Amino acid sequence: MSHASRSSGSRGRESSPYARNGRAPHHRQGQGHGQGQGKTPDRRQPQALASGQRAEAFAAAFLEAKGYRILARNVRCRFGELDLIACQGQQLVVVEVRARASALGETGLEQALSSVSPAKRRKVWQAARWWLDRRPHLREYPVRFDVVAVDLTPQGQLRRVLHMPGAFAGEQP
Repeated sequence: MSHASRSSGSRGRESSPYARNGRAPHHRQGQGHGQGQGKTPDRRQPQALASGQRAEAFAAAFLEAKGYRILARNVRCRFGELDLIACQGQQLVVVEVRARASALGETGLEQALSSVSPAKRRKVWQAARWWLDRRPHLREYPVRFDVVAVDLTPQGQLRRVLHMPGAFAGEQP
């Protein structure tokens, strides 16, 4: 979903606002962080919802500690939900967070990383496009799709985080 795939213009990435002024993308005030913006209610069970929210909070803190800036959380639209939208340097990063609660000794993180189905990828891509279409000032930036897997104990405590940058392509399947 880089500039070239988003419009029919002939300008390349080097003509992006970031390349001109050397500043990172800025999420304008008044556009919210996604809470309450969408029309789609969250239909997860309360326990799964709490676990997912906790995993998303751990993932956001993990990414911020690595220098990412979180632009939006839990963006909902008719295509689905975007867990996190972040900025890393010159790139926008759409992050799908996968939570796994495993007993001691088990690991579901690798499975969590690979559990983003083609249908889910398509929904994430469509939702990201929807979000970016409403933010013309961000359209020039390249977009990457990451997966962050969060391993939680059965009590909901953080055990481990795995980050897979560029986990899937940004082009519509």
